[in-house]
Order: sequence, then C-alpha cells, then structure tokens
Amino acid sequence: MEDSVIIELINKRDESAIEACLLAYGKLLHSIAYNILGSKEDAEECVQDALHKLWDNPPQCSAALRGYLAVIVRNIALLRIRGNTTQKRGGSEYPSALDEFCDCIPANCDVEAEAEARELARIIGLWLMKLPVGDRVLFVRRYRFGDPVSLLADELGISPARVSKRLYNLREKLRKYLIKEKLIK
Repeated sequence: MEDSVIIELINKRDESAIEACLLAYGKLLHSIAYNILGSKEDAEECVQDALHKLWDNPPQCSAALRGYLAVIVRNIALLRIRGNTTQKRGGSEYPSALDEFCDCIPANCDVEAEAEARELARIIGLWLMKLPVGDRVLFVRRYRFGDPVSLLADELGISPARVSKRLYNLREKLRKYLIKEKLIK
C-alpha cells in the first residue's frame, strides 16, 4: 500500500492503516528500536507507541512517512533507554555508540538550544554528503540507528576491528571538519 493511501486511511480513522504501516515499515522500526534498546519487548512497545503517535498526528506529506516513523521510534527508544539506564536495565550497544560519537560534537553545544542543534545537524549533514556512499551508510547506521559493530562487520564481510577503525577515522574526519567550521576547538 502506498504511503499516501496509508495517510489518507489514518485521516479517515481506518485502523487498517496501522496494519499497512507494520507491513511496510515494521521490520525497520523494530530494528531501530532493538538496536537502541537491546530488548525485543521494549522494541515492540516503542513501535506500538510510535504507531499510536502516528495515529494521533500523521505527517502532512506522504513522502515523509518512512522517515517520520523512524524518527518517532528512535526518539521513543532514546527516552526509554534513558529510563532503563536510570533503572540499571540495559543490554544495548547504543550508549557506547553515543559515547564514541561524543568526541566529535562540540562539548559546549547547548543541545536544548534548538537553533544551535539545527545548525550542527545541518553542518554534519553537509559533511555526510561529501563522504563516499559506503562511509556515509556506515556512519549513519552506527550513529543514527545504533547498529552494532558486529552486525556491520558481518554485512561488510570484514572484521569488527576494521569496522571500528573505519568509524574512528570517520569520527576524526568529522572532528576536523567541525574545527574547520569553527564549531569546536
């Protein structure tokens, strides 16, 4: 079913739209949530919460449905992992991915300041577009979707150590780019 039809069904309050979303994007959404949380049960709850949010507030543009759902699931999973970490539940590799990435972003960046966060995202996006496709996909899969290094290594047919080294080199390139753009010192 096309995204425009799914959104139309949601706007008409037809519950078959939710099943169509699960059919079209369920695997992606579960993967994002699971990569962040490391728990199938928590991932399933995140996906259900995301579908509920979609039901309450569908995107205006059908071209954005996949990304819209991915961002919702990711944000819900990140909120949940903060709660899980506070409760000493864990099992996810996502916090370590964030720790790796921390050295690349400005320490004095006030994440709460929306304008600064948007500018940082814009500049990182420009940097990503300059990368070869393989490096861009690797970077995004690790730091946006939290894919484990072992999974990336298996898919690329190289050792986890080589994947880690490539990611390290990409983070260093980003850090130098941000220095050049005067976002970090």
